[in-house]
Amino acid sequence: IEALFPRLAEAAEAGDHAAILAAFAPEAREARDAAAAILQQFTPEEVRITTMQVAVPAGSPARGARAEFLVRTRGTLRGATPWNGIVDFDVQLRNDGDRWLIVDVDIPDERPLGRR
Repeated sequence: IEALFPRLAEAAEAGDHAAILAAFAPEAREARDAAAAILQQFTPEEVRITTMQVAVPAGSPARGARAEFLVRTRGTLRGATPWNGIVDFDVQLRNDGDRWLIVDVDIPDERPLGRR
């Protein structure tokens, strides 16, 4: 799990929307659609995970897990407005053989840090 999110941060910086959306479980249509909408509105230049906590409960159904992390990001909104801030993510995952898939995402807090 710890390797998944740095890969997704790199994909975001590279503009690889397909790689990000492929990390969602098939049943996570609502979360995937929300992510796709955000990716259409925001072009990141820098995406850095600053803290991460991962919990994998013993005996959880479908080998579920939860990852909570803060991301510092810098880029542009809708192609013109600079945005620099910290976003708090709470992500539910499930194991699918040799990989972890995102089943839900909650963004309880985002804090703009001002203009560049």
